Amino acid sequence: MKTALIAGLTAILAVSQANANIIVNGGFEAPAIPNGSYAIGAIPGWTSTLGDGLEIQNNAAGTPFEGKQLMELDGNQNSNARQTVATALGQTYDLSFEFSPRPNISAASNPVEVYFGGNLLDTLTGVGAGNTVWALKQYSVIGSGSDILEFRAAGNSDSLGGYIDDVRLEASPVPEVSLPGVVFGAGFAAMALRRFKSRKITA
Repeated sequence: MKTALIAGLTAILAVSQANANIIVNGGFEAPAIPNGSYAIGAIPGWTSTLGDGLEIQNNAAGTPFEGKQLMELDGNQNSNARQTVATALGQTYDLSFEFSPRPNISAASNPVEVYFGGNLLDTLTGVGAGNTVWALKQYSVIGSGSDILEFRAAGNSDSLGGYIDDVRLEASPVPEVSLPGVVFGAGFAAMALRRFKSRKITA
């Protein structure tokens, strides 16, 4: 029984770690800028190697998915946004973010390329509506120890481009722990942890 309980507690820790977003400033809320404005340049957690730097907006030309700010991948010209993340070698991660075409802009100006570890995962675009139309994008990637997540503008270089918000990179949850006569899912393991804290376990 103690062996099964330990396995369940291990499952809890794995689930907790899997829910941790390791992306810094994935909502582009820093630095905070005034409502209705935009800023171009470096921001915490992200670097840019193309153009004048990435652009953040606070309800300047579309509503963010979450919070008050979003990122555009075409400031004065096509640009990119890169973040180096510490990953575990061989660990599978769930990468997700929200994408929207810039409102009232053609598909030719909205393309955004998504890279992880130097590999192109996807190219996104669309015709802009009257306001943002957010779509959740999800990918499974494998860590190499240190990896670069990059978003890159790939359309017309005209200061107008696609939007990104709520970027998340989380270790994929581990499967349920199964032992002879015992199955530990996240909920069952959590109950076991509460019992473990409330009473002494003896042989």
